[in-house]
Amino acid sequence: AKVPTTEELVQLRPHDERLHSFMVHRRLLPAAFIRRVLHVENHYRQNLQHQQGFQDMIRAALAGDIRIGPNGGMLNVDVSTFYFPINVRRDHLLEDTLEALQDAAPADLQKQLKVTFRGEEGQDSGGVSREFFRLLGEQLFALQSMLFNSAVAEEARVLWFDRASPRDPLDFWMLGVVLGLAVYNSLPGLDPRFP
Repeated sequence: AKVPTTEELVQLRPHDERLHSFMVHRRLLPAAFIRRVLHVENHYRQNLQHQQGFQDMIRAALAGDIRIGPNGGMLNVDVSTFYFPINVRRDHLLEDTLEALQDAAPADLQKQLKVTFRGEEGQDSGGVSREFFRLLGEQLFALQSMLFNSAVAEEARVLWFDRASPRDPLDFWMLGVVLGLAVYNSLPGLDPRFP
């Protein structure tokens, strides 16, 4: 039997991320190096999303779908073309976040995150997103969230998912997506005590 080439494997299994990265044998690499490579790969993917947004905007401008102002500036450019915007209320953080994540397409999650708190001014240059993840982490990783087994948390001082949790499975999905967004955007703030 013929051994397939990498190109043939990518065509047969395009969803297999191991074939798209040079870090197939990541267990042989130091953790700090892996962290740096993931950071660079994520930044690269975000830049690709920005480029795609610019190309879409130029196509729309050429088609006359975007108005151009008197100074040459674009008047009606949608922020979600370039970023993944999340607009949340502080007192309804979990509900608003779940709603934004459910409405997001997978391509949106690959864009740079921009968080705004409703009724508050402030541009997100990273600080608002860190505050968002800190507040969200306090709610998600608290034992009162009923996502984690309290007996394990008290005994081993780590968080372990509770199989008998009364929470909706969608809440566990949201927890995973939030963790992924924090890692993908290189934003600290979440403090999970996983084993």
